[in-house]
Amino acid sequence: MYFPAAGMMSVKNFAERRLRLELVGREGIVGLPLTLSARMPTGHIAAQGAGTGLRMSVSALRTLLKHNVALHDRLHRYTSGLLAQSEQTAYCNNQHTVRTRLASLLLQIGDCASSDDFDITQSHLGALLVVRRAGLSKAASELRRRNLIGYSRGRISSLARARLQAASCGCNLRRKQLSDAMLTTFARKASAVPEAR
Repeated sequence: MYFPAAGMMSVKNFAERRLRLELVGREGIVGLPLTLSARMPTGHIAAQGAGTGLRMSVSALRTLLKHNVALHDRLHRYTSGLLAQSEQTAYCNNQHTVRTRLASLLLQIGDCASSDDFDITQSHLGALLVVRRAGLSKAASELRRRNLIGYSRGRISSLARARLQAASCGCNLRRKQLSDAMLTTFARKASAVPEAR
């Protein structure tokens, strides 16, 4: 189990490694299905750039969940929010253009990374958006031409957030609302969670 503190992690489908299952920043937990009695991870877990975080064994977390009703409740609320975010991503992938989805994704990544400057390759962006490189290059070039992003050698910089938001499909706002709701119910405070023994 991973708890990102800074930076972000992604979970991608094992078979394709292109289908994005989730993108997790400091608001979340990676490996959630393992807490729900799954015997193995449901996807390939990867750090998306530099960051820090905490790691806990599945057995230690399961033990905590048995003895801490409040943590158990928070984890279930987080799971509900994550499912709602997945539904929003599926809707977005089906209904919106690559350019508007890219703008939305870059805003989401900026939120996860807590920065408007971050390293990410076109290969990773393509995997997260589930699009071919040619379509991604065209969308990124248009955003750069409109001075909404700076992009050079795998580094996104100086997001013009307000203008980028206007150019996005808006799904990142819905995902952010769901994420903010999760933060209020799944705050990881040391005083709220007893230490594992």
